[in-house]
Amino acid sequence: MNNISVCTIYAKRKLHLQNLVKGLIKCQSHPDELAIVCMNDRLLELPQTPFAIKSACINTNNSYLPLAVARNKAAAIATGEKLIFLDVDCIADRHLIDIFNYHLQQEDALYSGSVRYLHSRWQQANWSENCCQLSLGLGVGLP
Repeated sequence: MNNISVCTIYAKRKLHLQNLVKGLIKCQSHPDELAIVCMNDRLLELPQTPFAIKSACINTNNSYLPLAVARNKAAAIATGEKLIFLDVDCIADRHLIDIFNYHLQQEDALYSGSVRYLHSRWQQANWSENCCQLSLGLGVGLP
């Protein structure tokens, strides 16, 4: 395996988390695990994956979302030597794991991926890889 963990945090964005997981499933290569930290929420049932899923929850007594604490917790529960942090609303390109793994093998550094923004209508349960292509022509994405 690649010894890669993908880390994400979420609160009240269940559809986004489900789509993030579906995107990782569709990747050409998979991470060894997905580390999820829920903030003031609980982990929902996720589909079967070809990679392990680890989770933890952080609950506060108010509406404050402890973003930094949650990211640190995700890194702490992850066992991979290489960590890829994805926002919960990210859908991974099918080559994401391979690209990051290649660069991390070349040099131990901090890398930031390219981001494209999807049109608000993409938020459907049965999205496909065409969702990125649909957004490109609508002026809402970055080239």
